[in-house]
Amino acid sequence: MLSRLFEKVRTSIAIYRLNEMPSIQYGRRAIDTYWTGNREIIKDFSEHMVKRQAEKMMEEVIRVANAPDPRMANRENLTNWILECAQFQVLVIDPPPAEDPTGLRGQPGITGELKARLFELAQKDKTLREFMHSFDTPKDWDDVWDPVLMRYRMAFSWTHIFHMLRFAFDDVNHAEGKDWFKPYFATMCAWQEHQYRCSLGMPPSLDGSKTDADLRSIAISSFVNCVMEGARYPDLEWKERMQMVERDDEDMPNL
Repeated sequence: MLSRLFEKVRTSIAIYRLNEMPSIQYGRRAIDTYWTGNREIIKDFSEHMVKRQAEKMMEEVIRVANAPDPRMANRENLTNWILECAQFQVLVIDPPPAEDPTGLRGQPGITGELKARLFELAQKDKTLREFMHSFDTPKDWDDVWDPVLMRYRMAFSWTHIFHMLRFAFDDVNHAEGKDWFKPYFATMCAWQEHQYRCSLGMPPSLDGSKTDADLRSIAISSFVNCVMEGARYPDLEWKERMQMVERDDEDMPNL
């Protein structure tokens, strides 16, 4: 009986210490802000789904908090979810003159032109075709839009939970307008739109010829490397690398 009592006390202490960790507190607030308390995001999900996803989110927050290097563990999660969210983000942006609450449309490589091509894209792009394989074979645009929108909302929430968790590890630039999350996300969206446009045979939205756009797409995707290599300010590291690539291109002789 005494051993059970000690075990209960140890468990209570462990839970208390866990709850007092800043990363856990940030995680709780983030889950409430971007998932359980966000009616616009969860309005079409079942109560069971919302609860189960919230549990998974908290489990992952705890895993990150207890990792040997929480900052990099969080970056890994953030990157994985940014890459997934970008796949769907560029598909849900409306073209002009509709409003774009994301502020992404008009940034390099992001046009809002893909939403209208969703049904065609689901047949031609391998990644989207594989995603849609979990659902009934789409017969029209709406059959693609509904799963895409639902997955986008979920990926958006997961992405922003790990975005917010960065503050617990001081993995942000506190100078106004200088943080690296938004440019990172926008860059991955531009890269993803380029892949989709290639699948559709659309003209590139990145500057230059088709070949130039392909090369630029590869270059901008290197932002991931800057994040995962642990650069203090990944956006600065990425810009410096891009400048080096541009200088190298200028120095190359014309053949």
